[in-house]
Amino acid sequence: QTRLLRVLEEREVLRVGSTQAIPVDLRIIAASHCDLDKMVKVGSFRADLYYRLNVMRLNLPTLQQRLDDLPLLLTAFMGKLRPQAEVDIEPSALARLQAYSWPGNLRELRNLAERLAILLPDEAATLSISHALLRTTAPELFAQNTSPQPANTESPATIDAERGELVAALGETLGNRSLAAQRLGISRSTLWRRMQQYGLSNQ
Repeated sequence: QTRLLRVLEEREVLRVGSTQAIPVDLRIIAASHCDLDKMVKVGSFRADLYYRLNVMRLNLPTLQQRLDDLPLLLTAFMGKLRPQAEVDIEPSALARLQAYSWPGNLRELRNLAERLAILLPDEAATLSISHALLRTTAPELFAQNTSPQPANTESPATIDAERGELVAALGETLGNRSLAAQRLGISRSTLWRRMQQYGLSNQ
């Protein structure tokens, strides 16, 4: 951290074994999955280096936070592996993919695409991703939410009110689930569960 900070401040580097500094003109793009704010507070990351790097900050959402992009991403991954074939994701298969938590993020989705591309027939003009195919090739997608759900004890008025809030939020955001979840103050996964509960998963 000290050496990187010195390069950023002085705009020069010193080769190993050399005594003459070399001026450099550079831009640094850094990425981390760590909470750097917290690391600065506990002293495991230098504050001066953090503020020097933190000029333009972009927060990239996880795959679970942008499930609307999932079919496009899966199609793109499979398109690189089988460029001559079209990709068709059946609605029931898409629902299962979007109900999964994706702990491995994009890498896990890419691995699934590679697995499907290998197992589907080479001569197929259309790569049809079905619910049955996922159950066979990706059993991890079906390992969650298998416990019985508790009965809904809310009153009909409460249920109608909550469903109305969901419909209104989705309508005001033109169906954008991320914005709707933010408006309702809930997570994307909670919004999706409630949409399924109230029959709004096709919104």
